[in-house]
Amino acid sequence: MANEATIKTRRGHPYDFTCADATALEKGTLLMNTDSRTVVASAGNDGVFAGILAREKIASDGRTQCAVFQDGIFDLTVAADSTCEPGDKMILSGANKIG
Repeated sequence: MANEATIKTRRGHPYDFTCADATALEKGTLLMNTDSRTVVASAGNDGVFAGILAREKIASDGRTQCAVFQDGIFDLTVAADSTCEPGDKMILSGANKIG
């Protein structure tokens, strides 16, 4: 996967969310909610942002909990057709992108 967020400064501790055991996710993946406290990798621009994955999740490793950062400073990849400036409000804009 490309475009993972890079953690620059984290504030506080990550929160536990439910994720599918069969799912593989890279550290820094932008996540969206699918249900209360359940996350998947961002896939489009209509998802509700849940946070940024704090550690790698290996597919079928038996884990169904993911650590998710919801506060901090991160370097993110902006969608190619987006123009934004530091401090702008961001939305999910595709697979692991913001706009």
